[in-house]
Amino acid sequence: MKNSIISCITILFLFTVSTKSQISIPTNNNQPVAGSQFETFSSSPLNETIFDMLTGGSGNMDFDFSSFSFSSSTIATVIESSSAPYIDSFPGANVVQYTTQGSNDTDTMWTFTRSESDVYENLGSFLRIANFGDIFNTLDLSTPDATFPLSYNDSWQTIKHYSQASFGFSSNTYDTTFNTVAAYGNALYNGNSFPCLRINFVQRLTTEIQITGFPTTITVDSLIGAIYIAADFNYLAVVQKAFVSGNPPEYYCTAAGEFVKIPTNVRETTQDNLPDDFNLSQNYPNPFNPTTSIEFQIPVKSNVLLEVYNINGQLIKQMVNENLSAGSYISEWDGTNRQGRTVATGMYFYRLTTDSYSTSKKMILLK
Repeated sequence: MKNSIISCITILFLFTVSTKSQISIPTNNNQPVAGSQFETFSSSPLNETIFDMLTGGSGNMDFDFSSFSFSSSTIATVIESSSAPYIDSFPGANVVQYTTQGSNDTDTMWTFTRSESDVYENLGSFLRIANFGDIFNTLDLSTPDATFPLSYNDSWQTIKHYSQASFGFSSNTYDTTFNTVAAYGNALYNGNSFPCLRINFVQRLTTEIQITGFPTTITVDSLIGAIYIAADFNYLAVVQKAFVSGNPPEYYCTAAGEFVKIPTNVRETTQDNLPDDFNLSQNYPNPFNPTTSIEFQIPVKSNVLLEVYNINGQLIKQMVNENLSAGSYISEWDGTNRQGRTVATGMYFYRLTTDSYSTSKKMILLK
């Protein structure tokens, strides 16, 4: 349910903009060519306080995602629409993306959209599950997800009727979403800052489920949240609170790789031999002002996280968050935090975490 909800509301926009006192998006330029790729990251679970902070209020404001920890990612690849499987079942689709899913990337989802200069519309999808078959999610009724130009205080309603079918199973979902451009400002994460619009949405889904040999059942689910649309490249993030089949609310956040991936702050150093063990060296110089270097070694290909914390255990900056091959590396910290502001004189800790190793050391910033 989570993946289908996210895939339905995640909108990959690419815009031209005009920015004055407010941000406006005059046209939809989401016309990616075949071969283009978009990477989307998922965050650790949210809570009510963070959700309210990011989705509440109106007018001009900042949207600070700095407390989030984004990890697992999904890559969507654009393919030629004419070569997409079952393209005739999605009339009007001119942008088709596919992603691999499942524990071993054995399942594949194709998403079909109509993307013109003045409109963006999700037309449905189908999922091919290994050793099972194809599950279609087609629309009998659809209104645009967004029309352009798009500006602060715009509001509209989106209506969709999804039909889903597979072996011995079918369902009909009636989806009504109320959208409002409720705020504009800057989205912040790890020193990245992007002008954007915040589209608040309230979504209600009523689903009739029919399984061969069983009575028809009806479920009613709802979501509230916000979509953050960048003013200069594409969608930034989606934050949502889901009420599914009467269960307690669940919180989710996904974000574009362009927003949450830190500009590379690591380089590999030349060594005669690959390291035998994991190692985190003492930074140098230490004490330092304003910049210090941190070296580390990894003997096998690993997911690597290098972070700086203050003495209270609060995250100051994420230096490295990527998959690295075996080797020796160096990263430099310039004494700034996630917002790019210079931190105070004092003691700090830096921690190296991999798939199978974690250690930390102290360093001192003197001014």
